[in-house]
Amino acid sequence: MDEDVQFVLDYDTFYKYLLEDCELYLEKYPNDRIRVEELLGETRGKFNIKVDK
Repeated sequence: MDEDVQFVLDYDTFYKYLLEDCELYLEKYPNDRIRVEELLGETRGKFNIKVDK
């Protein structure tokens, strides 16, 4: 029997995993980098995520 599983992430952890997935995506679609970076910036702003550089 399949079981639905749910879990909760804080925004910083969510963003960490999102970045990892974006990097994998960009390996296949490097021409999308500008749009992906725009969307990541919107996500950071919406959820007040601070990024260490």
